[in-house]
Amino acid sequence: MTSLVVRWMAGLLLALCLASKTVAAQEPGGFQIESITIEGGRREATQGIVIEESRLTTGRVWTERELRAAIYRIRRLPFIVRADFALRRGSARGLYALAITVEETRPFFFSQNADVIATSAQGISAALGYGYGGGANFHNGGTAGARLFVGARNVFFASANADEGLQGGYTRYGLFGRGGSLTVSLLHSSFCCSHEVLPLALDPGAVVWSVESGDTAALSVVLPLTGNQSLRGAASVSRRDAASRQGLFDDLFTDRPVFLAGERRESRRAELKWFHDTADDPLFPTQGVTVSGGIELAQQTVPVKTAGASIFDRADVESEARLLALAATARESWPLSPRQSVSVGGRLAVGRSTIDHLQLADRRILREPVDLDSVETSVEARYSASLWGFEKSRDQGDLRAEVFVRAGYETTSPSFGGPVTQLSAGPSLVFRNGWGVFRAAFTYLDLRRSRR
Repeated sequence: MTSLVVRWMAGLLLALCLASKTVAAQEPGGFQIESITIEGGRREATQGIVIEESRLTTGRVWTERELRAAIYRIRRLPFIVRADFALRRGSARGLYALAITVEETRPFFFSQNADVIATSAQGISAALGYGYGGGANFHNGGTAGARLFVGARNVFFASANADEGLQGGYTRYGLFGRGGSLTVSLLHSSFCCSHEVLPLALDPGAVVWSVESGDTAALSVVLPLTGNQSLRGAASVSRRDAASRQGLFDDLFTDRPVFLAGERRESRRAELKWFHDTADDPLFPTQGVTVSGGIELAQQTVPVKTAGASIFDRADVESEARLLALAATARESWPLSPRQSVSVGGRLAVGRSTIDHLQLADRRILREPVDLDSVETSVEARYSASLWGFEKSRDQGDLRAEVFVRAGYETTSPSFGGPVTQLSAGPSLVFRNGWGVFRAAFTYLDLRRSRR
């Protein structure tokens, strides 16, 4: 079963990669652009960033296909809600003036995500941080933030998230030519708790960590290549107090969480990936392909307690895990009608990790380093339909209904408890406008572990 899933995913990713590299035949003719103007942008800095991200220049011929690809790149900017273009007569026969119309986000932005989950075991929803009330497991998280544009290419941003804390950062556009950028950010949290599920390659016990106060620094760089391709690197360092450690499949009544009294948990992550992106929208793609592949690195140092330790005892030792993985993701979208679309995608990651002081499910600790080979794969299909956001109502925002189904598989060799399989599905309503994105969702999650 494992080899079959891996081969199927590898075939899908290879096919989409080959499709993304296929160069379409040039359209006959084209449009010689003599001027480019940006309409609808309220900020002066936006105009320069939009033109740079489009990668269009005056004085040469562009096909309609290339112009649409440029508009799709503009739509993927985080402060652009929508973008379109129009061709107008130029100063002489055969010359055209390109007008790009954009709708920007507001200086202040918000997001709200309300999710109700039904799981195969109630302990899973509790471990993931869902509250329980009114017979439902729910999570309601929100973000409020602001962007400040300074000069032609600089953007400062700040946000407050109900789960994570306070974040501030800076983005420099045009750093490596058209389409390039650099972003740095710092996240500070002073409250409890956010939850993180570790991959089996970092902890084969299928562990959920809840963390509280601490800081996370992140850096990301985008280097434009040819066409819709780019090279992207990212790195982050996090030092936060660990609140508790709980097995995802623990029994609520017999397996209590391990409380760690605020002892330090450190994690470092980095990745370097190639991207090919022709999607027409970052949130609601109706056509196009997004493919990426590259290296993922992860390292974490966490406190662990031996079996028999009380909740008042401090951790006995520190466990350190290091992971190197090759990962690829792909997604393709197709329009079914002007208001409906479907997307199919997946992820495949093959890694090798080393863990010092591995803690087993019964809380015993292996003193010798353990080497693990890991495989993680998933496939997802999504249907999307626009309910609002056409013609005259477009200025008020977009309302979409979505339905998804996702299947995942994760295993390590040697295995400490068996592979983990996941099946999730559910509908959601998503509203987007210049103020932000608001989502209400219901998810059914069937998460299982095959004991060996």
